[in-house]
Amino acid sequence: MAPDPRYNWCCGGGGLVAMGEETLDFRMKSAKVKADQVRNTGAQILATACENCHTQLSNLNDHYRLGVDVRFLSSLVADALAA
Repeated sequence: MAPDPRYNWCCGGGGLVAMGEETLDFRMKSAKVKADQVRNTGAQILATACENCHTQLSNLNDHYRLGVDVRFLSSLVADALAA
């Protein structure tokens, strides 16, 4: 999301997503920088191959009202093959 990979932040899901809802507030606050990166792309679809990232990015999408469609990469490929 940033031209320089040193500034492309992790979504913040990692093992925290698996810890459940008790980490949600912390995850949303600590990943605001990623939400800002997503918003600044202007993208309509946000793709990921990782289950934890999908959950975290979906939560960020809802929390920060990013207005993106969070999708699994495999679903995008399947849809393209079926078209």
